[in-house]
Amino acid sequence: MVETRLLGQRTVFIRGSQAIGDLFAQGDAVQGWWPDSVRELLGPLSLANRNGADHKARRREVGQLFASAALKRYSPSIAAGGLDLLAGGLDEAGLPLSDDDVAEQLLLPLFAGYETTASALSCLLLTLLQHPAELAWLQEELDVLAWPPEEGEAGTVTDALRAPRLDAVVKEVMRLTPPVGGFFRRTREPIALAGVLVPADRVVQVSIAASQRHGSRAH
Repeated sequence: MVETRLLGQRTVFIRGSQAIGDLFAQGDAVQGWWPDSVRELLGPLSLANRNGADHKARRREVGQLFASAALKRYSPSIAAGGLDLLAGGLDEAGLPLSDDDVAEQLLLPLFAGYETTASALSCLLLTLLQHPAELAWLQEELDVLAWPPEEGEAGTVTDALRAPRLDAVVKEVMRLTPPVGGFFRRTREPIALAGVLVPADRVVQVSIAASQRHGSRAH
């Protein structure tokens, strides 16, 4: 755990299962936080910029965009989008989203869906090119998969049951180079993380990438 000043904010960097688990266990003592650039990009109505009851009221509506049923609709083309899911649904408070709200919520899948997918694919290809033996091992499986998939099977032709090697490779690459390297919280009151007291009004950055590679060990 390291504390420094980053972009004008007193920031605590944490990694490891103990510190991250302690953070999640004290959800009422923290709130979501993003740098000004991200907040401006997503807009004030975005789910990512909401906290507390306001966040809970919108999360069901936005969360359905990432549900299994919605993801199957996007394959093999994402052209269907999720506009109908947002425009026709109700939030947890039973209220429909306004047009401005729908427009800003759609930025979140673009930011958290498209960009992360592009990053994950880039890391996957780079890693495979750096490990030719594993690439050849994976290619053996891919060569016997039916492609293009039959109608209605786009979402299952490369799942873990039919393509276990591909599933294992993708998961390992995402473990080592996650498309989202971390996230932020701001402490509303003092909290203890892995036995260290973090004062109120500190930005806590959770380093997912470092945790996946190094756990709680010191550098």
